[in-house]
Amino acid sequence: GFRFDLMGLLDLDTMREIRTELDKISPSILLYGEGWTGGPSLLDRSEAATKSNAPKLDRIGFFNDNTRDGIKGDAFHAENTGFISGNLSCKESVKFGVVGGVSHPGIDYSRVNYSGFAWASHAWHCVNYAASHDNLTLYDKLLASRPDLSEWDHIRLVNLAAAIVFTSQGIPFLLLGTDMMRSKKGDHNSYKSPDSINQIDWTLKSRYYNVFNYHKGLIALRKAHPAFQMANADDIRRNLTFCHCPEWMIAFYIDNHANNDPWETIFVVYNAGVHAESINLPKEGPWHVVVNENKAGLDILETITGHNVTVPARSAMVLYRNQN
Repeated sequence: GFRFDLMGLLDLDTMREIRTELDKISPSILLYGEGWTGGPSLLDRSEAATKSNAPKLDRIGFFNDNTRDGIKGDAFHAENTGFISGNLSCKESVKFGVVGGVSHPGIDYSRVNYSGFAWASHAWHCVNYAASHDNLTLYDKLLASRPDLSEWDHIRLVNLAAAIVFTSQGIPFLLLGTDMMRSKKGDHNSYKSPDSINQIDWTLKSRYYNVFNYHKGLIALRKAHPAFQMANADDIRRNLTFCHCPEWMIAFYIDNHANNDPWETIFVVYNAGVHAESINLPKEGPWHVVVNENKAGLDILETITGHNVTVPARSAMVLYRNQN
């Protein structure tokens, strides 16, 4: 990876030249950055490497702060909540990341925070994440915005955030230690802080081993299935369909006829509500569950033969079906 802070301060020609030079080393090198300026800039907006100019740049990714804050709340206001923590007005901002930031008929862009339009022309323009080195860690954000919840609930929300990131189109990004409930003791700007704040406490891995395994399973799921890695916007629009559901849920299915995916149809649902919710399955089954509230991966956890599935509160589910 080759990452730029405040990439919006650089001009498009410079970023194109960097991409060209990196390709001489290896086209596989990931190039991405912050698609904003962090303040005033003398550079003309039409020439700046900002999110709004993403379509002018080839194979350069931009941090998707629309969905970041949609998932867990405004990064600059610790008390603000997001979709997973009860702010249902953030639903469309989360869906924005699900499709990798490209234009999709299933999204109401007037309800997407910040941009309000599809700034990505390909899914690789869109880097989806819930937390990074800037601002609070995901766990600290949940502690600050929902101190009324138990640690068990915070664990469920960390897993739900991960499920959103890893089942969305685009490039998934994970802050080191998120899968171990990493805390920086509430420090939101720790570049100048000591090791006691920034170091990784590896004892957390054993304490939260189930959270670690949940993230590990989601990574394995994504790597195994091209359905979660569509780059072309037309493919995403053609194959990914959102389902009607309550305001506290997001559900969609991916048809894989053109994706060379071993699973014919994949159904994904996020339930940010405080109660279990039953939702209709989009097609005849049987449907095989591979992600539920406790486990994630490629193994079949249960098989659903009916027409609906019950999704526990504050959790995600992923199911798949093949032709009978």
